[in-house]
Amino acid sequence: GDLIYIGKSKNIKQRVNQHFTGESKKSKKIQNEVFAVTFEETGSELIALLKESEEIKINKPIYNRAQRKNLFQWALYAEKDNLGYICLKVDKADGRKKELTSFITLQEGRNFLFKMAEDFNLCQKLLGLYDAKDACFQYNLKQCNGACVGVESSDDYNQRVTQFINKYTLE
Repeated sequence: GDLIYIGKSKNIKQRVNQHFTGESKKSKKIQNEVFAVTFEETGSELIALLKESEEIKINKPIYNRAQRKNLFQWALYAEKDNLGYICLKVDKADGRKKELTSFITLQEGRNFLFKMAEDFNLCQKLLGLYDAKDACFQYNLKQCNGACVGVESSDDYNQRVTQFINKYTLE
């Protein structure tokens, strides 16, 4: 059930035949490992190129090495915690999850979150920047409204997080 190769062609029958009659090392491996061939029609060459690229990045088939590598290996994700606060976290990019934005390095992502914490008055603990049991350091400096300790309501905090998300994501 694993995808091993994704490709595009104007003549799918001819392209599949090339793979199954080819003598190259890659063709021989594909011939031995394939169990089924499926296809999807697209409206134009451009759509086909974009679809192929997206599917390769999401599924990472073993015989599509060129496009499989992702320059942006870190991504920003949002999820609600048990108390209803929207928490943001920079983590390894995973094509199966919806990301808000992406970064080349972890440090680039963390620096972005520090700046957003300052610009939108967000809690650094809920941004995954500090692993504290109690209040974040910024709360003691009066630069955090206390979402980390439940002083600020989740509705008020989430409103600022939503403003940030709306500003930095594309439709």
